[in-house]
Formats: sequence, structure tokens, C-alpha cells
Amino acid sequence: MAVEPHGPFQVSAATHRGLVRASNEDTIAVGEWLGAGERAELTTVLAGAALMPLIVADGLGGHRGGDIASRFLVEQLLERVHLFAEDTLEVAKALTEIDAALVAQMLERPDLQGMGSTLAAAFVSTDTLTIINVGDSRVYLTDVQGGFRQVSIDDVPARSFQGFESDTLGLNHAGRPRSHSVTQAFGGSSPKRRQLQPHIFRMPSPKSAWSMLLCSDGLTDLVQEQALRDALSSPLLDAAKLVEMALESGGTDNISVILVRHGAGSKAQNPTG
Repeated sequence: MAVEPHGPFQVSAATHRGLVRASNEDTIAVGEWLGAGERAELTTVLAGAALMPLIVADGLGGHRGGDIASRFLVEQLLERVHLFAEDTLEVAKALTEIDAALVAQMLERPDLQGMGSTLAAAFVSTDTLTIINVGDSRVYLTDVQGGFRQVSIDDVPARSFQGFESDTLGLNHAGRPRSHSVTQAFGGSSPKRRQLQPHIFRMPSPKSAWSMLLCSDGLTDLVQEQALRDALSSPLLDAAKLVEMALESGGTDNISVILVRHGAGSKAQNPTG
């Protein structure tokens, strides 16, 4: 499928180890830029590309090799980026192949048993938004037609939404149920893993201006939804500000954020890295 360059895009991205974890197991990507490690930030205006990837991969905390899994996932997605302009079946096939490749790495290296990663990603072309998630990393979109909404689906235990029967469950800082676990991820530790069932949402690119937020649960567990709305409506996108808000609320997990805007206001900022 042929796609034409488009843009510009105002982008702000950040990832941070947080205040509790020993290391940052997240990896993020905007176009060809990768962010990982103790702290990484990007603020720029991109002129446009035929297909622009936006990726947040959250390595499973508490498992060996979470940082390896998240980076592997991001690199594999970027290698196959052309496939994400294709139909949903081709996208699902590519994701299944990446999952199988990650599991194969686990089987070859006993020291990496259990490594895995969640995913929140968007692949933006001239006429289509392809949004993908696995696990509890999230994608939010705001535009004139639909307003502000979460377009990803949380893969968390059903009991997380049925009250708080377990002491391990409760409301997070942002007022939503906290589950401490996900029902699916790339890789992972289950000896009888079911086939990956990624959530793939394709829609025509909004004709009017739109903004998007991709993030790990290290943000949404600690920052109120109103702050996310405000971040997307601000004249200048500032991912580092959202990271600081999560740090001020305890920084209990790695924190990763990508903010992107297309349309009105996208030319307002000079590129900085």
C-alpha cells in the first residue's frame, strides 16, 4: 500500500526510571528516535513521514530481562514498520511473529525466563491511524469529532473492575482500580501461554487537528485523568511535565509518555532534542 509523506507533527516524549525501581525497563520510540535508560527526553517538530511510528513498551516489572524485552519489541516493530500500513490481518500476523520471536529468545536463555513487555503504539499515515495495545499501557486521543477518550483496552484481571475483593487490589492515585497484573503481554512467564490477542484499532486520520497520548501505567496509576486532558490541550506539548507529576506522586514505577499533535499549533515550536 502506497502512503504519502504528511505532517508536521509537534512531539514531546519522555521516559524515566522513577523513584523506586532499580532500573528503567521501558523503551519508547518516535520515528527513528529511541528513548531508554535512566532518563531520556525529546521535544521536536517532525516535518512528516510516509508512516510515523509512536511506541511505548513497558518491560514487565519484577521479571528478569524486562528492559531487554521492551527494547526487542520496539526494534522488531521498527523493522516491520512498513507492514503497519497494511490491513488488520497483516498487522496481527506481524505482532504474532514478534511475540513468537521474543518467546524463542526466552527459551534459548534461561536467565531471561519470564521476560515480557506491554505495548501501546500508533502508526500514523496520511489517511489512517493504526492504534495497537497489549497489556495495560494506554493510548488516548482527542479531536473535534470524538473529544477526549481512551482508545486502548486494558488487559487486566476482570476482578479489577468488580470491586476490591483482594487486598492486592485498590484504587490507584488516579481513582481507578489497580490490578498489579496484566492478562496478556508479549513474552511473559505463563507456562501455558494463550495466543496473543492484540487490540488493533484502525480509523481514518481526523481531518481536523488531533492530539494523542501514549503512556505506560507508571503515569496513569499516579496522575489524574484531568491532567492528561490538560496536557493534550496545552498549546505546547510537555511530556516531561507529566513525568514530573508522576514523580511528585511517588514515582513508584518507570514512567513513559509520548505526546503528539497534528494540525493546528503543530508549527508553534522549534525542534529541540
